[in-house]
Amino acid sequence: DIVIMHTDNLDFKSIPVNKNYNIIFKRIPDYNEYNKYFSRVWGISPVCKFDIFKLKEYDKILCLDSDTIVLNSILDIFNFEGNFNISCAEYKNNLVYNNEQIGFNAGVMVIGKSYLNEAIREELLNIVQAKKFSGNQIPLNLFFAGKITPMPISYNTTLDLLSRIDFKDIKILHSIS
Repeated sequence: DIVIMHTDNLDFKSIPVNKNYNIIFKRIPDYNEYNKYFSRVWGISPVCKFDIFKLKEYDKILCLDSDTIVLNSILDIFNFEGNFNISCAEYKNNLVYNNEQIGFNAGVMVIGKSYLNEAIREELLNIVQAKKFSGNQIPLNLFFAGKITPMPISYNTTLDLLSRIDFKDIKILHSIS
């Protein structure tokens, strides 16, 4: 299945659909009531991403932000061990509280069955309500600290990582808009 989670009305007829895939459109609330917990103004509340943890009918989920482009085959992405796979790199700004913790960008995540439940979503909401954050990445980093199984940076190559990888080896390019 390909699940497209959205907060507004979509014109489904304008979305190109490959007939080989089961496309599921899930409308989620906009959660604007949570915007007061963030230090930045967002058009769509960052907590919308937490609804992916409610998709308990799946064994694993690949979550891709809408500003990612798949450049090479990612068929092997579900073969990595672990229940929370992230393409890790050391981030020093706004993703972690100290420079000793490895931070991750949440634009590409593979989430296993053990984390697909309402309790995880609720815990993330509790973290958000405890302190003002700029977005959803620090709460995700806080919750999943010590639970991450890393993937190579080729699965989430952000623009600041381009000098660390040969362009032909990039599997998923993330523009971070």
